[in-house]
Amino acid sequence: MIEENNKITILEVKSGDNYRKHSSLDAVVSEYNSKINRAIVLSKFNLSQDHSKGIIYLPLYMTMLL
Repeated sequence: MIEENNKITILEVKSGDNYRKHSSLDAVVSEYNSKINRAIVLSKFNLSQDHSKGIIYLPLYMTMLL
C-alpha cells in the first residue's frame, strides 16, 4: 500500500499467467472503494486497464515509475 492524496494505492504483484485473478485485491477494492486512489497489479505482461473494476495492470519494469 502507498498513500497518495490522502487515499490508498493498493499494489499486488503477480508472477503467474493468471494475473487477472486477484480475489484479495477485489475484496479490498469493493470494501474500501471510497478510500482507494488506485489499484495496481504488477506482472510480466503489458500495460492494460480493466475499466469496469478500475484496476491498472503494469509490467514489472514500470515499478520504478510509481
